[in-house]
Amino acid sequence: MVNDVTQIREYLESERNRLREELKLKTGEQSNESGNAYGKRGEASLESSEFEKGLALAQRKREQLTGIERALEKLNDGTYGMCDSCGKPIPPDRLKAIPQTNLCLDCKSKQEG
Repeated sequence: MVNDVTQIREYLESERNRLREELKLKTGEQSNESGNAYGKRGEASLESSEFEKGLALAQRKREQLTGIERALEKLNDGTYGMCDSCGKPIPPDRLKAIPQTNLCLDCKSKQEG
């Protein structure tokens, strides 16, 4: 996928732009939706459920965007590929799989555990 700094930067910038657009579109959709006060309860429940799913998806995209922006900052300051927690190098295979990662596997495991 991505091997060198130029490719990594291009990939991250592309993903950042894509996520920004998706979030902009999703925010617009949610603000344009208006609930039908006279609808059936089942429909209202379904609409509420879909709205909650949309909010969760938007939150996940915002988290991804934050990670990508952090990776771009690290590229700019020369610390890309170093774990934010322990300072050790992140294995290249992990960076290849998740270019925006900022934690090595050990620190990620500790964070989740």
